[in-house]
Amino acid sequence: MAAQNDAKVIVVDILLYNQACHPDEDNKLIETLKKLSRKDIPIIFSVSLSQKGIIKKSQIHELDALIDKTPNFYKGLPLIMASQDGVVRYFSGYKVANDERGQQSV
Repeated sequence: MAAQNDAKVIVVDILLYNQACHPDEDNKLIETLKKLSRKDIPIIFSVSLSQKGIIKKSQIHELDALIDKTPNFYKGLPLIMASQDGVVRYFSGYKVANDERGQQSV
């Protein structure tokens, strides 16, 4: 609906880590995102980091690959997440770079 109504940016304010209870729901999500990947609308997906600063991977196997290969899809770190409802409130972009040891870090 956001894309159909000329949204300038779409921010997914939930973490998409766990698989749905019904696999068809994940397939529907991936197919919808593939359609949106052909549009020029930037879409920002919420991510979080492990204690070692590594981006947590989604259990929806196709999701990370789709986000990584789609030029208008981005990952963003929430600055604040309400603990009661799990909804992301604020975002900050991030960059992946090599640290002093040559390992990728955020």
